[in-house]
Amino acid sequence: KRPFHTIIPAFMHEYNEDNDEWEAKMPFGVMGGAVQPQGHVQIISHMFDYGLNIQEAGDIARWTHDGSAQPTGQNMSTN
Repeated sequence: KRPFHTIIPAFMHEYNEDNDEWEAKMPFGVMGGAVQPQGHVQIISHMFDYGLNIQEAGDIARWTHDGSAQPTGQNMSTN
């Protein structure tokens, strides 16, 4: 059986309005199996929303959502 914890790379681009082109900014990747998409979002969020550099964004604790995507109309429990 193959391990699920592999690094899936991502690459960030930024649109430059002056020359109407996308410019490469940086490659990055996280480990985490099924939570890798969440990890990618958190890295970007920590950099742009909180001003962390790439090392700080990678070192900070991450959260994981493993519940249903379907709304239930009930509050989450705090067990």
